[in-house]
Amino acid sequence: MSTFNRIAVYGHRGWASSAIMNALIAVGGPVTVLHRSDSDTSALPIGTPTREIDLQDSKSICNALKDIDILISLVGQQNINHQLALIGALPHTDVRLFVPSDLAYKISEEQMLIPSLKAKVDVEKAAEIAGIQTTVIRPGNFVESTFATTLLGIDVQGNRLVYTGNSEHESLNLCTRDYVAAAYAAIFPQTPIAKLGNRNIGLRELTCTGSEVAATLQRRHGMHPKVFRHGLEQTRREIEARIEKGDLTALAFSYRYPWGAGQQVKLVGDDIWDVQGYSKTTLEEVIAESRLGTYKELPPTLGGQSGSRRTGLSPNSCGQDQYWKRISGMEYLTASPTKIPRIKEFIKSILADSKLKESDDSHAISSQKDDMNKDAPGSLPGELMTSVLECLDYDNLCAIRLASRSAVNETSQTDWFKLYKAMRAISKGQDLGHPFTTAGLHNRSRLWGVCSRILEEYWPRKIAHDQELSDKSVVLKKVKNTIQPIMRYPYEPSLIWSTIGLVHTFVDGTRNSIGSKDIFTTSDDVQIPKKGWIIELVIITKEEIDEENLNKIVRKIVGLRFIFSRGDPVLVGQAEGDVRTIYPDSGHFVVGLQLAWAARKPISKIALLFQPMKKAPQDSIDRLKPRIVLDEAGVPIAPMNPETAGHLWKNDSPPKELDVVLLRTGFVTPDNTKDDTLVHVLVFGTTESDLGMISAIGVDAQLRGFEVCLDNGHEKWTRAIGHRNAMQYLSIDGRGGERILYFYVNFYDVARGIRFVTNRERHLIVGEPGSRDLRFPPEEPQYRFDSLMGIYCHWSNRNTPGTDLTCVGAFSRKFSPAPTRPPNLPKDARGRYWTPNPPPRGIKEVGTIYGKREFKNRFNRVTHIPSEDATVSWLDCSRPIESIKAGLCHGAESAQLPLLSLSFKYADDQTTPSFGPTEFSSPKDTLGVNRNHWCWWVQGLRRDNELEEHCHYTQDEWNIERSYLKFVPLWIGGDGALTGLRFITQDGKQSPAWGYCVGARGAKPVKLPLQAQNRNRAAGLKLFIDSINREVTREDFVVVAVQLVGFNKV
Repeated sequence: MSTFNRIAVYGHRGWASSAIMNALIAVGGPVTVLHRSDSDTSALPIGTPTREIDLQDSKSICNALKDIDILISLVGQQNINHQLALIGALPHTDVRLFVPSDLAYKISEEQMLIPSLKAKVDVEKAAEIAGIQTTVIRPGNFVESTFATTLLGIDVQGNRLVYTGNSEHESLNLCTRDYVAAAYAAIFPQTPIAKLGNRNIGLRELTCTGSEVAATLQRRHGMHPKVFRHGLEQTRREIEARIEKGDLTALAFSYRYPWGAGQQVKLVGDDIWDVQGYSKTTLEEVIAESRLGTYKELPPTLGGQSGSRRTGLSPNSCGQDQYWKRISGMEYLTASPTKIPRIKEFIKSILADSKLKESDDSHAISSQKDDMNKDAPGSLPGELMTSVLECLDYDNLCAIRLASRSAVNETSQTDWFKLYKAMRAISKGQDLGHPFTTAGLHNRSRLWGVCSRILEEYWPRKIAHDQELSDKSVVLKKVKNTIQPIMRYPYEPSLIWSTIGLVHTFVDGTRNSIGSKDIFTTSDDVQIPKKGWIIELVIITKEEIDEENLNKIVRKIVGLRFIFSRGDPVLVGQAEGDVRTIYPDSGHFVVGLQLAWAARKPISKIALLFQPMKKAPQDSIDRLKPRIVLDEAGVPIAPMNPETAGHLWKNDSPPKELDVVLLRTGFVTPDNTKDDTLVHVLVFGTTESDLGMISAIGVDAQLRGFEVCLDNGHEKWTRAIGHRNAMQYLSIDGRGGERILYFYVNFYDVARGIRFVTNRERHLIVGEPGSRDLRFPPEEPQYRFDSLMGIYCHWSNRNTPGTDLTCVGAFSRKFSPAPTRPPNLPKDARGRYWTPNPPPRGIKEVGTIYGKREFKNRFNRVTHIPSEDATVSWLDCSRPIESIKAGLCHGAESAQLPLLSLSFKYADDQTTPSFGPTEFSSPKDTLGVNRNHWCWWVQGLRRDNELEEHCHYTQDEWNIERSYLKFVPLWIGGDGALTGLRFITQDGKQSPAWGYCVGARGAKPVKLPLQAQNRNRAAGLKLFIDSINREVTREDFVVVAVQLVGFNKV
């Protein structure tokens, strides 16, 4: 028969440690709890031995560890370093085995960047140096934290999933808290210590891949989850950036990386301990059957319940945290609202204090009634007087009080106003004279207030529900509904839902209505044509700007437009506003409406109810069929897809001739309870001839706006959406046959870059290109013959300067008889894209790349400038130039040249080749430093003096007067960075010195010659454009390196 090991446990109150503690005690062996003096041990099972320790006193630790064989530490992450004090004392005790607090897996290289995780490794190393035997338990990830939070990118409630790296196909090792507790109870109480020393024991209750999680989510929700993808390199960069900013969410990304890299199961190890006789949980039970245990409350920044919607967490009890917190002034919540001590004596005392004095009654009697001889009621016996007064209504009682002092004395024993004030003070916790009594009354008042609010919300719902039950017709049974978008903001989460059938609008001449009936001011009738039926409903809303909170969305419904299968549309309310169109699925017809509203508030949601067309009477089929809309060639237009076309469109819906390509987002999706997801529409055209009028496409450098320029040979005009403060353009020869084939968006958290591609191997790149860009229209069979006809997008925080492009979609239309062959986009020898135009053939790079460098960043990783993601442009410097424009931005903390753009206007043909943004206009806000406009750089590495002196973007123009360039001096800093640039002409003119022009130790600039030695050759500049690296959401992309190039003259 095996004997028990003598176990001591330090850390017993946590979410996992409390369960492990109870499991160890339940085995029956000797288990002692070590605790600090301020630690609460009241929750331990009665009779559990405890010993107090002082971590600052090694003697105290040694005394507490007498007669102990195994010390198990279960401290939380915030107290990992406390174990070092234990390790320092262990060599002087009888302890033979130390079990450090880990409860995860071996810390990966990426996680070593997280201080709290690195501390676990430091503890294990300290134990090894001290010669202490250890056993580390590695359960992988907890089931509860994986599926009750979004730490690993799984949103069970929201049916969303983030694939990091290859997590779609890599396995994840998981254990429930109960399984880990059972494992501790199976391993340590009776296993000989000789078999446990210096082992890393893995636990494995459940393994699953990301695709298996997705399939289980689909079974739970009835639809495939929304999937986002993060690359491993992106995740690594995110960990580093967030650690640097002190952002706790770096921890979440560090948990996802090992899974995506296929390391997590390996880091658990091969020494797996299987708990015999334990019924293991399954993925189906946890997700599909919702048999998931609770998890502790997390901080808001790490996915806690009060955090942003991106965490996707459901509310949990705060009692599941590590410890209770005392909040001053809230003690009354613990007082019983029913068993209130000395309540009768207290009520008597406040009634006595509220008695009217004799002089207080005099005001109740007019001076004309002051003669006691005329007080007839006063002559009645007391019993009769009381009976008479009890029979009077309120008006007569007031009248007799005015006429009779005796009536006043009989009815006015209490100063009710004084009593009300006393009770009011108690309900607000302001009466501190009798705290044991008033605390219960205060809590009782609070509970009655809660009950009243519940009733206020419940009663309108009950009325709506009862009415719906009484009015429900057969046609509304098993009915389906259209999308149910939120149309009114701020959003009221507590909504009343009700339906009404259009087949029975009137019953016995009585009008039926649903909604907040008590706030109706006007009503309008909508007459349905005799031979027509409702096929669409257009909801018109308007936004109002809250000047005190620009992030707040305020929107209300201002109109409805009913579209019929025959006859003209009918408008109710206002015609102008943003629109959302809802319509039934194809092959169905409308049978009713479903509405949602908050109590005594206007309608927030509207949906159409519909049934399959096969259920309609045969003689009504023609009436119910949607009207046929023809295109310019007389061909019927296919009906819109409700899933892709049911957006809230700015000003008007897109043309029906266009197909709506699905809206896509990064892993930060708009919270539809706070963000109306308004989409702005930029249509290039609806026909092939429209596309032939496109002369340029433009994008704002911060992805805040888009513009298309059109020219029909007689006039020029533009269409634009969003803010256009720093526009970068690509000329398009639309009349000569050039077409924009598609565009790519680099999504990470939000859109970080965009790239438009033409059929002439040219493209416009704005922002950061990515290796996993999404293409619009997609590379899918149904879009093989489609032409790009426009773009639509949504900006979060659109009323603020810090707006973000979070959602992007496209419009397309089938024109091409055969699919267009993808263009072969030119790249340089290093695989970097040439933009906007490729250089001539035979171009040769000459000499050094000035500004090229490599260094180790603060995370000891080698960084290359230019990076692999840089793009390259070139400029011909051999032709006569009329003028040069340079665009600059605020600089970073370093002396890097902040040159955004250059454009040369040639004197011989007036063409203006350029790269980067060339058209600038200042935003209207004055929210920045020194009343300049706000920019992202207030949050990143910056030069404060520049924020104060000028706006973020500036442009400088140098008039050369048809001269030729001779030299380009370049300043190179001590770290190898390009810090400044200027041009010098043949006749000695010098441009402004753009940048900081700082040389290494005062060195002079490098002069690059721009005159070719061979008359058949020409000289130019190759410019490397890359991020300025301010470490903010919206980076600027500037010239980081320059190299001479030579090419043959045309």
